[in-house]
Amino acid sequence: MIYLLLPGMDGTGDYFAALVRSAPGGVEPWVIRYPVGEVLDYSGYVDLVARSLPSEPFVLVGESFSGPVAIRLAGRRPAGLRAVILCNTFATNPYWRAFRFLPWELLLGLPAPGLALGYFLCGFSGMSRFAASIRRTNRKVSARVRASRVREALAVDVRSLLRELPYPILYLRGSRDRLIRERSLRQLRETRPDTEVRRFDAPHLLLQFEPERCWAAMEEFVAARGGVDGREGGVR
Repeated sequence: MIYLLLPGMDGTGDYFAALVRSAPGGVEPWVIRYPVGEVLDYSGYVDLVARSLPSEPFVLVGESFSGPVAIRLAGRRPAGLRAVILCNTFATNPYWRAFRFLPWELLLGLPAPGLALGYFLCGFSGMSRFAASIRRTNRKVSARVRASRVREALAVDVRSLLRELPYPILYLRGSRDRLIRERSLRQLRETRPDTEVRRFDAPHLLLQFEPERCWAAMEEFVAARGGVDGREGGVR
């Protein structure tokens, strides 16, 4: 089975390295990478991913910023899609909408937010493990692009689409996630009560901290519930 991995706010896909290395037999991970220097809205990211869809059965995995991308793409009911997996993400703005109007490009261009980002992504205990990777990734993506993604996330609401998706949905939740609050999961489950939730003792970078356990959860879920093309019905 092909797993299409949609990246978080950085968009590089670099953080998926451990997950790709840990992929079990029979699994083919495809890492999607967003442009590092081009400003897109959520529709632009959906179109970009749509151009990369395989012709064989596949699973969408939307991490953090890309949860709404996965939901919107699934709303197009692409051929071969078997399941949607969401990881530490949201269906609607996870913070106050007024945050959209902060000077994000200026703020994200300062050195201090890099340290803060490490804390929110990894927690204090994991910062030393991922600090170098976070610095490298941040240098690849301009503050202008990152700021545009923050503003997109603060304005999004795909709950109406989520409600109508004809696919089984799994949500992977890190219990120590300091970036996306538990409220986002509650809102998502209010929209789709049939969402299956698996919890892990991990921070926001759950797929990076617990790749083997995440693969086990995803494979078990897809084997049990992802055997039918959602366009044919019968999955809800």
